[in-house]
Amino acid sequence: KDDAVLLREGNTVESASNVFYRYIGDEEEIYLGDAVFSDSSLWRIINSDTRDLTNQDYDDTKLWELADGTISTRAAAASLAATFGGTKGVAISGGGAISTNQILNRTNAYIDGSKVSNAADIDLNAANEATITAIVGAVSIALGGGGTTGVGASIGFSIVANRVGWDDESNSDDAGLALSQVQAYINDSDITTTGDLRLDANANSKIDSLALAGSAAVGAGGTAGVGLSGAGVSTQNKIATDVKSYIEGAGHDDTITADSIELIATDTSTITADAAAATIAAAFGGTGGVAVSIGVTLAENHVSNEVVASISKMSSVTTDDGQGAVGGVTLAVSEDATIKARAAAVSVSIGGGGAAGIAVSGAGAVARNIILTKSNAFIDGSDLSSAAEVDLDASSEATIRALVVSASAAVGVGGTAGIGASVGVSIARNFVGWDPTAVPASLDTDDALRELTHGDEVKVLGGARNEEVYKYLGKDATRYDIESSQAGASLSYDETTGVGTLVNVPSDYTGGVDKGAGGIYRYSSSAGGTLATGSDEDYTDSDRWTFIGVNELDFGDTKLWMLVLPDDVTGLDAAEVQTYILDSNVSANGGDITLEAYGNETIDALTFAGSVAVGGGGGAGIALSGAGVSTENRIRNYIKAYIDGDTTNTIDATNVTLTAHDNAKITADALAVSIAGSAGGAAGISVSIGVAIGFNELRNEVEAYIKEVDSLTASGNVKLDAQVLPLSVTSSKNTNQTAT
Repeated sequence: KDDAVLLREGNTVESASNVFYRYIGDEEEIYLGDAVFSDSSLWRIINSDTRDLTNQDYDDTKLWELADGTISTRAAAASLAATFGGTKGVAISGGGAISTNQILNRTNAYIDGSKVSNAADIDLNAANEATITAIVGAVSIALGGGGTTGVGASIGFSIVANRVGWDDESNSDDAGLALSQVQAYINDSDITTTGDLRLDANANSKIDSLALAGSAAVGAGGTAGVGLSGAGVSTQNKIATDVKSYIEGAGHDDTITADSIELIATDTSTITADAAAATIAAAFGGTGGVAVSIGVTLAENHVSNEVVASISKMSSVTTDDGQGAVGGVTLAVSEDATIKARAAAVSVSIGGGGAAGIAVSGAGAVARNIILTKSNAFIDGSDLSSAAEVDLDASSEATIRALVVSASAAVGVGGTAGIGASVGVSIARNFVGWDPTAVPASLDTDDALRELTHGDEVKVLGGARNEEVYKYLGKDATRYDIESSQAGASLSYDETTGVGTLVNVPSDYTGGVDKGAGGIYRYSSSAGGTLATGSDEDYTDSDRWTFIGVNELDFGDTKLWMLVLPDDVTGLDAAEVQTYILDSNVSANGGDITLEAYGNETIDALTFAGSVAVGGGGGAGIALSGAGVSTENRIRNYIKAYIDGDTTNTIDATNVTLTAHDNAKITADALAVSIAGSAGGAAGISVSIGVAIGFNELRNEVEAYIKEVDSLTASGNVKLDAQVLPLSVTSSKNTNQTAT
């Protein structure tokens, strides 16, 4: 019919009875007067919600959600395995959850390559909010029971990566441009306005992450019980955004004329990251029970923003039109970066047996937090004339609050012997103004590293020290001579010197662990020989081989390795809070020139490791416990207010004031508690070790200066004020307890 309408899937129609329906059929022209809305193959009733959109409470989060760069995600996994057998019961369970979230936004308001004349006010405003909320959890449980043997094995893990302005490896593209931008700018343009000129760039980025993993394994048998449980969490959260408000010329006669000029750039970045892994293993057997439990948590958080308000390469920027204009020039930047990180790992192991009970437990929590921001307000290579004041302001707040906790407990009880072994380790590393991952190196841990020379620098790939570079401090050394894959290679041993061929056997050696996979071995047979083919070589044969150690480098050994950090202010090497006038002529006719730079850096870190081991037996009880804590905290910031000319520049104002102030504070508490207790009818042996290590460094530069200016004219005062406000460093405590 003539008044038929074309409908596509998803179109909404209100019927004559004021009921709303959604069309779900194929594209077709339909006369709605004859539509059969009861036909469920074509129509679906929907609940209408009619509202006056001009009179809504958009803060009501039950009804409205901000349509911006927002990701909200939840990922969960659960696994349960239970087996019970008359003779044997074996249960294996695994649960894992992985979540990756990424926001790459570019929000720009700009005038480029243009001429704007006789305008009233000109206002360029760029704003962006980027929010990631991620909750990730995994739980795994295994229960194994048997008349003779019961085995339970369980693993649970959670992995989450949240990134704003980062891809997998970098925060810039191939052209060097930031992946996330919020910019208001005028480039290569002539602007004339009879009103005010204002450029605003505002960014607000937030990551809120919770990652949890739990695992439990129980094995019980009439003769033997075995329980194996592991839980692991890895969380990575990164923010990097360029927030810029600027005017830039192209090196020719670009001009700006306005009643007043304001360039404002502000950023607030917050990471709140909580990560925890908990695991328990229990084993009970009529003869023996063996329980092993391991929990590990790794956390990395990084904020790297650049906030800029600037005027550069301009032939003329003026608010003094000679017709009574009274406006000034203001450039202001503000950065507020905060990381709140909590990482925890808990492990419990219980082993009981009629003859022997063995329990082994380990918990480790590691967190690395980095804030590396730049906040700069400047005039560079330009001529500027203001009818009033010229005011450049830069402020930066950088705050890291870190809590890292590990707790481990092992209880072994047996009719004859009970053995409990427990280790808890916590490491917190916090950096403001440093990026330990930014140093290049010619070697990395994927290389063979068969030989080490004093001074070699090695980049770590993977693990808690990922992307960091360490310098070798030891003597030149050959770690091994050949690889296990070099079948037919000659083997030798000198009984006099004890020197024999060293062979590296990788963890993936086809002979498996039973034949020595994952270690370095010295050939120890004076008969000589050649290396067998493939998996035929048995490195556990004590007549031919002596185990030397695993093929791993301990970069935590400060006698052999030193962390390499950037030493200069290039690239992303240091944090900056600066206001400056560089190679420019600036006049504040009847007003003041004020440059102010304020820095405030805070690290508050609490690191705790606790370990308890209990061993009890009718004959002997053995308890071994160790707790270790390491905390490293470093702050480096460059806070500067300065005027630096090329020996031809002039500065003219009523008063000239340059202020650079910094306030830095580190509070670091490291606590290690280790308790070992044993009881035995014949003997009780307890060994307990607690170690706490702390390193804290403040290396800031605060300067206010004027140099290489041909002429500075001030009818009032010239004041340069550089201050480091009272610094504070508080650190570490250590507690060690042993009981027998």
